Amino acid sequence: MRTLVYLLLTLAAATPALAGRTASVVDGELIVGLKAGAVTTAAIGAVADVATRTHLLRVDPGEETAAMARLARDPAVAFVERNRLLPPAEMPNDPVVSYHVTTVHLPEAWDLAHGDPTITIAILDSGVDATHPDLAAQLLPGWNFWDNNGDTHDVFGHGTEVAGVASATTDNETGVAGAAWGCTLLPVRVTNSDGYASLFAILQAVTWAVDSGARVINLSFEGIHSSTALASAFAYARGHGCLVVAAGGNSGVYDATADQPNVLSIAATDAADDHPAWASFGPYIDLAAPGVAIRTTARGGGTATVSGTSFASPLVAGIAALLLSAAPDLTPAELEAVLESTAADLGAAGRDATFGAGRVDAAAALAAALPPPDTTPPQLALTAPAAGATVRGAVSVTGSATDEGAIAHVQLLIDGHLHATADTPPYTFLWQTTGTTNGDHTLSLWAVDSAGNSTATAPLRVTVDNPVAPEITALSADHRLPKQRLTLTGRAFDTTTTVTIGNKAAPLVARTATTLTVKVPRLPKYTDQPVVAATGPAQSAAVALAIH
Repeated sequence: MRTLVYLLLTLAAATPALAGRTASVVDGELIVGLKAGAVTTAAIGAVADVATRTHLLRVDPGEETAAMARLARDPAVAFVERNRLLPPAEMPNDPVVSYHVTTVHLPEAWDLAHGDPTITIAILDSGVDATHPDLAAQLLPGWNFWDNNGDTHDVFGHGTEVAGVASATTDNETGVAGAAWGCTLLPVRVTNSDGYASLFAILQAVTWAVDSGARVINLSFEGIHSSTALASAFAYARGHGCLVVAAGGNSGVYDATADQPNVLSIAATDAADDHPAWASFGPYIDLAAPGVAIRTTARGGGTATVSGTSFASPLVAGIAALLLSAAPDLTPAELEAVLESTAADLGAAGRDATFGAGRVDAAAALAAALPPPDTTPPQLALTAPAAGATVRGAVSVTGSATDEGAIAHVQLLIDGHLHATADTPPYTFLWQTTGTTNGDHTLSLWAVDSAGNSTATAPLRVTVDNPVAPEITALSADHRLPKQRLTLTGRAFDTTTTVTIGNKAAPLVARTATTLTVKVPRLPKYTDQPVVAATGPAQSAAVALAIH
């Protein structure tokens, strides 16, 4: 993997000179998503994430815009976007003793739960130092998506710092205290040794971590909430019961990006529950957590004091894992609801763009009454094609599905039989009607949410009307001179049927339901030439005619 996207939000690295660099795109690289039911072709790109039907396509630099336009017209393509490069958002270290453990009431929360080892937090980052005494016992075997191997040692340092906030071993008279110190950690490396990662590597890592059993994923990266490709991975995680928690960013300015419904985006607070000047804010912010001067584990052993939304995010991820340890059946939507409804309201009354629902409170979240089980089926509609429509060729069948929790999958049924399944939006299916008999057929959608509730649309009737290939059963003679008349006998001739002889148009003279009379065009003598009848793209088999 050599696609570079730098996404770290650490405020702890010693390179503040990098601040102020602007975002850019990766030349010659596109991320392409396919519709459910579409057939993967080599033209889309060999590197693929199967779970989200997403591919990394490499084109010649300078050809990206033209390639995106071509792909947008392809009925099999759901979306296409540029692979992007995002710069680091870094500040110098602030060596202040950490306060965050008591601010979010972790000691009181630990009276209720320490963390269950069956609950796994995936750390998608630069790797994790497996030799650190505060982390060694927590780590599961992970995966390296940069080098495509199992080596997940920390090549940059950021991942070890993030992991310690979430789940460093606690109550061992050494090191620091992790929020969910009884839970396990799944290290997933997505960066090179300089801390750069690609959007596509992150996408693959998210779906791999979900399939590997992670219940919480931490992403201390910037800019991911605006990516269509990553949105499909986040929807996959949500649909499979995994909560994605992400850093809100360190730009220090208002970000108008809309809320990403499948990601819990975290802003930073300081020791006084104020908003640090460098912390991003906007409508996508869901919660806040301490992110200034956080004491955590450091690569190579020992501790470090770090700042940034990179560390506010794993604090919330760890508290979410604590909540799952006490109530493992909670869905991601229910987790968010508990964390947000019990947060300490900061800033303007109610939800706001600076703190979201407020600063997280671990003890209040764990003590809160769990919401009632979800018994409401999804809201489902089949939006295209229209009822009674006449269709032919490749048809896009589209639907909309919403739920108070999450949609696990949507299926398309044709004449009551399963045609294709989509686990993530957009819920658009490709139906090649050329393999279906002409006439009336029914389409319907069936959706299941993450709680197991299901619903189906009423059958929608459409008419398939693909051109029928004509059939030639006989010619009026087995040879003809140019300009003489030739009569074809056969079936499926209609008012649009045309005839070619030797690939030249044969002018029509007369027509009946079973015959076509044409003039023979001028052709080389003493040759056998094919006679073909065609109705649109549907052609008959060729019948040989001897030209004398």
